[in-house]
Amino acid sequence: MSGNDIDISGASILVVDDVPANLAVLVQALEGEGFNLAVSIGWLINVLDPEAVIVGGGLGMAGGPYWDSFLASTRSHIWSDTNRYLPIMPAALGVDAGFIGAAATIFQRQASESDST
Repeated sequence: MSGNDIDISGASILVVDDVPANLAVLVQALEGEGFNLAVSIGWLINVLDPEAVIVGGGLGMAGGPYWDSFLASTRSHIWSDTNRYLPIMPAALGVDAGFIGAAATIFQRQASESDST
């Protein structure tokens, strides 16, 4: 573990047992996970040069300290000033984005197979 990491192995039990007393641990864990995702997304932005980043599923809908930490940390890991403020937003379909995408893929494959026969 680095100096910024915290041990959250028992955090879920602590938070459930006494939310007000352990809120700081929960917030710190959420901010840490937002930072961890941001490192990877920032690197992908640097390599792929996208026009926007859309975050789907549960992560895209997680607001508060997680999302705030994720946005700030992602922008700090983008090397190019030109790309530093590209749009980063939650998917419009929210937590259902993955299911809808999978269903659309199946529909497209079935449609292309029926066109080829």
